[in-house]
Amino acid sequence: MKFTKIIGVILIGVGVWAINVSFQTYLLNAEDLLQDETGKMLESVKNFCPYYDPNDKDTFEPCQRAFDTMRTTWNIVGTGLFVGGILSYYKWLLQLLEIIRDRLLR
Repeated sequence: MKFTKIIGVILIGVGVWAINVSFQTYLLNAEDLLQDETGKMLESVKNFCPYYDPNDKDTFEPCQRAFDTMRTTWNIVGTGLFVGGILSYYKWLLQLLEIIRDRLLR
């Protein structure tokens, strides 16, 4: 296996992982955070947004923007890595498309 294909597989894997993280990054409702008896959800939210207080509605919007920025960043990084991994297979994909085209044109 060529080095570029190994790098491509790694980039695709990391890109899919980063996109998955972006889909899971969101700020929960205050009710959901307060219903968590362990307090772990609120603790994890406060790691990213230390001034968040579920009882204070004025802190929700700034924290929502922080989570939106984080989600967008993960999404852009994941998409970039995924596309980079796909592009490492560029020549192979072109050959595959040529084979498909030739078979369809027969």
